[in-house]
Amino acid sequence: MKRKSRRHGRIVVLTGEGKGKSSSAFGMAFRAAGWGMQVRVIQFIKGKWKTGEQKAAERFANIDWHALGDGFTWDTQNPEQDRATTRRIWAFCLATLDEAQHDLV
Repeated sequence: MKRKSRRHGRIVVLTGEGKGKSSSAFGMAFRAAGWGMQVRVIQFIKGKWKTGEQKAAERFANIDWHALGDGFTWDTQNPEQDRATTRRIWAFCLATLDEAQHDLV
């Protein structure tokens, strides 16, 4: 049987109330990294403080982690700044996809 030479991208949307969305996303990221894939993690709301997941990702040369944003949006006093920050991060996401250097974003 002839092996497919083309890879097709997938989009996974994780939404909803409660727990499990971040764990699912990080599980996919670490699984892909474990298989030698190039991974970029882009977090929108976390800001500058490090999470345990980000600290663990530092052990993988093939995980490129970007915690961006100004903190949690529900604590905001400046919704216009939140919108501007979101647009800036989204532009970074689109540039990452255009570069096509990562197997998982």
